[in-house]
Amino acid sequence: MLSLLPSQIYTADAVTRRDLVSKALIDERAYIASWMARTRDLWRYIGLSSYAVTLQPPTKYEIKYGVDAVVVVKVHGLMKFFAFEAKRPGMGVSRDFDRKKKGAVWSRFSQQIMRQNALQKMGWVTGALFLDERPQNSALFDPLGSTFVPHADLVTTLPAMSGKAWKAKDVRLLAGSKGISVMDVLRQLVICVNGTPTSEERAEQALINLLLSSDKLTDLEKEFGVESDTRTAAKVLEEFAIPMAVPMIFERSEDGSITKHEKFLTGLLHATGAYHGAMFVVDEVEPELWSSWEARNRGEAT
Repeated sequence: MLSLLPSQIYTADAVTRRDLVSKALIDERAYIASWMARTRDLWRYIGLSSYAVTLQPPTKYEIKYGVDAVVVVKVHGLMKFFAFEAKRPGMGVSRDFDRKKKGAVWSRFSQQIMRQNALQKMGWVTGALFLDERPQNSALFDPLGSTFVPHADLVTTLPAMSGKAWKAKDVRLLAGSKGISVMDVLRQLVICVNGTPTSEERAEQALINLLLSSDKLTDLEKEFGVESDTRTAAKVLEEFAIPMAVPMIFERSEDGSITKHEKFLTGLLHATGAYHGAMFVVDEVEPELWSSWEARNRGEAT
């Protein structure tokens, strides 16, 4: 069953892009919420378990670790994480999707990329998801869904973005050469080409560490000289931190209680600053895929 997840998520992404093209969806948050809800429902339709939790903070708040949403894949007690920042740069008609304050070296999006470094060190798959409002089957990018650029490829572009905000032309160039489909991202995660499985206990401890470290610079921020920037890490967090007491949307169980999976997702959102979390639980997994997960969890090459 695990091998079905990439195609399920990609199908939901393609349907959601169609809604974006028709202007039924107006922004990144609506896109991600709709996409994850569709995937959740498809997963349930074939008889498997899935859960979702959504934060609803004001749109002015930034993200602690540079991600809008986190997807958790849970297999026999092991978890893998896919986290991304969603952007709508205007693939057809350019739009301002990034900003840089006067006197700052790094733009908001550039710092989000640097903040993801903390999640990368935990073995998560991270990067940027670029939404495309052009008609489907358009050239250069994924013909049906959105386009994902891995974190490593975003980082190599950072030196060229010093002192300026990202523009649509920057994304077109990068996504055209390094972009991959959501199907490919999840396929690489499922077969353990990317990402490290971890136990639920270790994942919970990692989230606690994220909360405790949210006011510290990541290694990438130090490497790119954020300490010497006019906007220090403390100022960034003070300006953009998501408050703990915000409305939540839960998928309730039949008796109205919140499940342990939803409690985990809630903690995940508070720790990372993401506004949407989804978990897909796989109880039946292909033997060869489970062997890869076990080997990667033990630190062996797969």
